[in-house]
Amino acid sequence: MIRSFTAAALLCTALSALSLGEIGTNPPGHVRNFLLWEYLQEEVTPDEALRAFALFDGVNTKLYSAYAKRSDDPDVLESIRCMGLSASQLLTEKEEACVTLGLSPYKAAALDDAGRTALAKRLKTTPFADWLEFIAETNATTPVAELDPAQFASVARRAGQNYRRTYLDRDYPPEFMQQVSRSSSFNVLAALVVTDPEMVRFQRSLLALDDVKLDAQTHFFLALNQLRHGYKKEALHHLEQAREHFYYQMDKDKARFWQYLITQDPKLLETLADESDDINIYTLYVNELLERPVENYFTTLETGYQEPSGALTDPFTWERILDEIRATPKEQLFDLAKAYRSEAYQPVQAFILERAYRYKTHNYILPYRELMKEMTPEKQCVMLSLMRQESRFIPSALSRSYALGLMQMMPFLVRAMDKEAKQPTGSLHKMFEPATNIDYASRHLDYLQKHLYHPLLIAYAYNGGIGFTKRMLQAGAFADAPYEPFMSMEMMVNSETREYGKKVLANYVVYKRIFGQSTSILRLFENLKYPSRTDRFRTSR
Repeated sequence: MIRSFTAAALLCTALSALSLGEIGTNPPGHVRNFLLWEYLQEEVTPDEALRAFALFDGVNTKLYSAYAKRSDDPDVLESIRCMGLSASQLLTEKEEACVTLGLSPYKAAALDDAGRTALAKRLKTTPFADWLEFIAETNATTPVAELDPAQFASVARRAGQNYRRTYLDRDYPPEFMQQVSRSSSFNVLAALVVTDPEMVRFQRSLLALDDVKLDAQTHFFLALNQLRHGYKKEALHHLEQAREHFYYQMDKDKARFWQYLITQDPKLLETLADESDDINIYTLYVNELLERPVENYFTTLETGYQEPSGALTDPFTWERILDEIRATPKEQLFDLAKAYRSEAYQPVQAFILERAYRYKTHNYILPYRELMKEMTPEKQCVMLSLMRQESRFIPSALSRSYALGLMQMMPFLVRAMDKEAKQPTGSLHKMFEPATNIDYASRHLDYLQKHLYHPLLIAYAYNGGIGFTKRMLQAGAFADAPYEPFMSMEMMVNSETREYGKKVLANYVVYKRIFGQSTSILRLFENLKYPSRTDRFRTSR
């Protein structure tokens, strides 16, 4: 049971008032780890930091770094120092244990051949020696026949883009590629190579792969690689393999959609529309072409019942509810949803119902409209589209990277905005209050919309950063070329942002229709080719 003081003491007080004793009385888990991380941002003593560290429920780099900054333990300080050493500093580091702690293929790739050779000799009795020698051999353009395929895939995946471009963009024989494809690292490597426009020779070497055991996403990338090199039949083969093995319906729809793009077979449009109950950019596109309405979603819910215990602005409450949902058998989810038929708990009810419907009927509710009434309808659509993807409208949502609340505001962004705010939050916990979270996100969105006018690009910038989006656009994304804008959308190297953008765009189309505003996803796709309609970073044409 959650302590009665949690919501009041932890959500409404200033950060400096947080007590380690109060934090410790809460159940262990992700939320308590966040409170401990936040506690360690204060000027706490080394002893207090150690006691906070003892309360962690699992330790990751983020938590360990926060603890180390407040610790006076020599071993902890030494480990942080070693992990922070640059490649050149590792060469002069005297302690071998420190070198092994700070070394990585990425850092090794930044050294010259002499530096790598020196490190390989020094670490010859450790597991590091093999891949250090491999990197040195690759730089010396050792014949492919002498390279270890398993080592090749592992190092190539981890050594960084510059290294791959400089040393690995070569022609490889089919038998070598077949061996490399059996490595557990190959699926990630294939995506990195196919999405890198400068790895053309390596991409050509991937064309020989056909009947190999790969995961569905790798088959999909290999299909696009075949297509970009002019091999439609081979692309279709990989797409069929991808479609059969994808787990999520959206991914299955993606593979079917690309089969249609290649063949222009109208029967595939009918098949996609008939076999999918998902709402995504592919089904919206197909249903618009077929002039079929998309209606398998709900916007309103039955409310007016007694409020459940606990405030939904308390992340511990949401953590408890999530555990309850996960423990509930699927056939009992509709009954569970009835327990949350109140105004404040609409997001929870909608979340449960979508799960109960097996994601065949979808949640497009319209909460927090009162807090957005000063916004234009267009901006409200964008906000709701982002909010649905960020938090499913749960005000106390908390990500693994500690993104906060409805719009998943990152702590660094909140603090940067606080410096310019007339009334700064004073505590990150204010981000669990819908009014505050929406206000901060709205101001951030105003900044993005000064540079970007298309909902897909706004989504990219909201998730991946405006700098990332600018570089992507200026590098030639969405040029007037075959299979655009879809090829650019699939070739984005940042996989999280790539999929996030697709989902937000689908949300936007649905919300525009809910608002009674005519919109066409076909037109939105077409507009991406014209900078004057989408952004201020590219030269208009």
